[in-house]
Amino acid sequence: MIILFFSGKNISSRQTDIIIKWSDTTRLTYADFKGAQAPPKDSVARPDTLAVINAEIKYKLDISTGRQKIHAYGIMYPEHSWMKVRWPSLLKHEQGHFDIAEIYARKFEKRVNDTVFNDLPDFFTFIAASLKDVVAELNAEQDKYDKWTMNNLGRDYYYQWIHDQLYPSNKPDSAIKSSPF
Repeated sequence: MIILFFSGKNISSRQTDIIIKWSDTTRLTYADFKGAQAPPKDSVARPDTLAVINAEIKYKLDISTGRQKIHAYGIMYPEHSWMKVRWPSLLKHEQGHFDIAEIYARKFEKRVNDTVFNDLPDFFTFIAASLKDVVAELNAEQDKYDKWTMNNLGRDYYYQWIHDQLYPSNKPDSAIKSSPF
C-alpha cells in the first residue's frame, strides 16, 4: 500500500507527474529543471527569482511484517521546477533545497518508526500529525536556508550542516539535529 504526501506549495500533483527520488549518489543537473521559467501568478516566488525547485516528502507504508513502518524520502518534480540561468552556484543552492527535503524525510521516518502502535488507526493518526509537524519544520528550514545562504558565511555553515545530517559519522546518536540557524 502506498500513500503519498506532497507539501504542495502552489503545485497540484497528479499520479502522472515524473519525480526524481533523492539519492546520495546522484546530484541534480540543469536538465532536471524542466518547468516553465516564470512563477505562476499565484506563486510565492518573487519576480527576481532565478530558480524554483519543488522538493517535498514522499513515503510508503509497510504493514506487511506485522509492525507498522514507513519509508520516507525526498523527491523533486522536474516539471514543476525551473531555472532561469545556468550557474553552478545556483544549481548547488537548489541541490541544498533537495537535500533538506531528504533530511526532513529521514526525520519523519525516524519519528514514526521509533514509535510503537497498538492498532492501525493510532498509526495513521500519528502519521498525519507527525507529517504535518515535519512539513511545517521543513518549510521553515527551507526559508531559513534561503535567508542564510545569501552570504558566504551562512552558505558555508549551511552546506556543512546539510552534509553532517546526510552523512553522519558513526556516532551512537545519529538523530537529525536542528540547524544551528
